[in-house]
Amino acid sequence: NSKFLMCTNPRCSAKLLAKLTHFVSRNCANIDGLSEKTLETLISQEFLHTFKDIYHLNKHKNELVKLEGMGEKSVSTLLKSIEKSRDIKLENFIAALGIPDVGLSTAKAMAAYCKDDVRSFMSKTCGGRWEIIDGIGFNTACRISNFMKDNIDDIQNLAKEFNFITEDKIEITEN
Repeated sequence: NSKFLMCTNPRCSAKLLAKLTHFVSRNCANIDGLSEKTLETLISQEFLHTFKDIYHLNKHKNELVKLEGMGEKSVSTLLKSIEKSRDIKLENFIAALGIPDVGLSTAKAMAAYCKDDVRSFMSKTCGGRWEIIDGIGFNTACRISNFMKDNIDDIQNLAKEFNFITEDKIEITEN
């Protein structure tokens, strides 16, 4: 029987840092240059409160270049990296959301179930039968549905920041 402490403050900066660090990671939004230290600075300067705020950092370019460790070149590189991350596969978007018990492999299965279509994903958000996907049990399906229900507006607004891309599946045939 183990015990653990959990912060109950919904505006906890440490929880926000953990969520944003996950969001920008390689298997998620894949934003180069947004290290945990940089994210911490941006949170403490109150530039970041949500995932969506990342995609509007360009509005703060003049303030960003004045921050310690930043400069014209690093801010420019960071903003380019953020813009590049707007092209995203649905599976990476789903993984980035931080849904409990949903890693990249589960996100891939969810994206495949939605035929890699973000509109299909959005339509299944609250009423999706996630447990019919191989590898997703009833409890995980409930956590997915609850997360989606609780965050649907934020997820829909965040999705507007992205261009969803699909990888063409190349079929290899032997001649």
